Amino acid sequence: MLRRRSPHLSRTASAAEISPEGFSKTAAATRRRLLKAAGAVFAERGYRAGAVREICSRAGANVSAVAYHFGSKAALYEAVLRSTQEYAAERYPIAGLAAQAKTDPEAALQRFVLTFLRRLLDRGRPAWHGHLMTRELADPSPAFSIVVDEVAGPIFSELSAIVAQITGQPVDCSHTRLCVAGIMGQCTVHRNARALLAAMTPDANLNVDALARHITAFSLAGLRSGLPGEVAADASADLVAGDTDTQNNSAPPRKRAARRTM
Repeated sequence: MLRRRSPHLSRTASAAEISPEGFSKTAAATRRRLLKAAGAVFAERGYRAGAVREICSRAGANVSAVAYHFGSKAALYEAVLRSTQEYAAERYPIAGLAAQAKTDPEAALQRFVLTFLRRLLDRGRPAWHGHLMTRELADPSPAFSIVVDEVAGPIFSELSAIVAQITGQPVDCSHTRLCVAGIMGQCTVHRNARALLAAMTPDANLNVDALARHITAFSLAGLRSGLPGEVAADASADLVAGDTDTQNNSAPPRKRAARRTM
């Protein structure tokens, strides 16, 4: 079967000079350097302040290289976001755990927590991966939909299915979403507040496996206990009210109706 010639491939390039992606090896190497340099620049300065000229300088490439390989700065940024997701998914796969939850949801939860922690705390991962994602979440760029649909969305969906199997609640209800956010928060705090936690609890030297067991046990205790229907309804109402108040800062605080005693 003939491989369609890449537009980046010289007519004179031999088969030995072609990368698996279909680019010439020289072009593929330049593309990788651009992705790495762009990731670092965007993590340091953000998408809007990240300059194409600085990216090309760090990559040792001509200033026109971004347009040649990616088409635009925006497309380069999207490629950088996707490259971080591909790195994580290849080394720490989460897809498929929801299917496992149908037969052993508690084991699936523990596997999820362990895998997610390893993604977050991987010391061999380029430092800019975490910094870039933290910046994107704090100051969303025009490419934020990639984070929602391709990075966080699949993770959230897998964990929602696991939680629903344990609680017996619908996957898309407010109770499940709050539980999922709580579990993910227990994990992400160990990356986002690592220095603070080390200062506050200097004797707590948990490895990733021990940390995963703790978070899983803590979460299972809450998931198994369930929430009384009235409490769950109040939590959902507060969540909706919070959204409304955020959109309208002038709105007065919502007052809870007094409960009638029997």
